[in-house]
Amino acid sequence: GETPENAKPSPYSGGRKAGLEALAKFSVHGYANTRNKIHGNVSRLSFYIRHGVLGLREVAESVRDRFGRSYDAVKFWQELGWRQFWRLVYARLGDRIYEDLEPPKVNLGKDFPEELPKEIQAGKTDLVCMDECVRELTQTGYMHNHARMWFASFIIHFRKLGWKAGERFFYRHLLDGDLIVTGK
Repeated sequence: GETPENAKPSPYSGGRKAGLEALAKFSVHGYANTRNKIHGNVSRLSFYIRHGVLGLREVAESVRDRFGRSYDAVKFWQELGWRQFWRLVYARLGDRIYEDLEPPKVNLGKDFPEELPKEIQAGKTDLVCMDECVRELTQTGYMHNHARMWFASFIIHFRKLGWKAGERFFYRHLLDGDLIVTGK
């Protein structure tokens, strides 16, 4: 995709050493009660997991070894489980993940743009919450998990756009998007 003229390098460091350092710094304390908050205790390990720098089992075992089987640790493991679930769904469905597997629950019409409208991509929707999420995503390659859901809901329920344009936008910018490249 195109890089905006004002784009900055990502603030996240790549590689195994950086991944292991991030894992060692992550404390699961308070995770269960704050992970859904924009400034809550999230691991930010998804970049390293997505690119195979850290394995799911390795991350889970590190948390277990350092924090035991606390409620926070269990909640974190459940989130790792969702990543594994996605991998299993993709393994089973393959390219069918690009199809609507059930009818939409919102009246969206029939024709959808291939890309999100320019004002959404530029973070100029006049909704500060959406615009700030877009800015963080396009400037850093990261968007909080709940912000991703809010943004997707905005695209579908408020703007009445199909999910595929939002998916393309996410995967063009997300450093931790779990899309398995298949030529789409």
